[in-house]
Amino acid sequence: MASVYPLDMTNSEVSFEQLNTILSQPEADRGLEWENRFLSAFYKAKIEIVDESVQTGPDSWPYLFVKSSPQAGEPVEKVCQWLSGKGVGLALNTHKMLPDYVFTYGMVWDAVQRGGFDQRQPAEDKPAKDMTLSNGQELFVGVPSDTYLPNGPRKILREFFQHQGVKEPKVLLVSRDQEHYDLCFSAESLGLTNEKETEGVLEAISWFLPNSYQLAMVSEKMIPHPFQSL
Repeated sequence: MASVYPLDMTNSEVSFEQLNTILSQPEADRGLEWENRFLSAFYKAKIEIVDESVQTGPDSWPYLFVKSSPQAGEPVEKVCQWLSGKGVGLALNTHKMLPDYVFTYGMVWDAVQRGGFDQRQPAEDKPAKDMTLSNGQELFVGVPSDTYLPNGPRKILREFFQHQGVKEPKVLLVSRDQEHYDLCFSAESLGLTNEKETEGVLEAISWFLPNSYQLAMVSEKMIPHPFQSL
């Protein structure tokens, strides 16, 4: 596929023609390689804002609708910086039958932190849905740092919970090997009592966080370490 992307876009602004070359790829041919090339290029491109008001997407989350255009004048980087303080995602070319790409809020603020969109991993590396612990298993625990979860996104996530009637959500970072960490939410603090509720809440939380984060719902009784307020 290298011939489809003949220009080096790693260190310079991406033109409309370059972005359009990537977006002209048929949907059926858009695999992981395509996605990562697009993500790398898009943060350095410019876009046109379709409507300055925030729109509700089919998934019920808030998005700013934008499009690729020869007249595009808004740098994606600056748009993402603005969105990162608002708790809003980004949807590209929603006038098409299928948008070219939909960025969750977690993807947006993570891009601002990194200086570019994170490269996607194979589908098998999915966020955890629960955490099963063996008796006597050694765990490494800690509190999410401001780098891992900055104040802005943390505040917006707290506001989401407050709108759901959760006054004090609690979290903890947990690892079995000090290399891979799960961001664990206290089931008690969220008032969850069954698996179906847990799956729905974790799916909602994931919209606010980077794709690379592993999420889990855990009872405070399972971990002998106090959870901390979000």
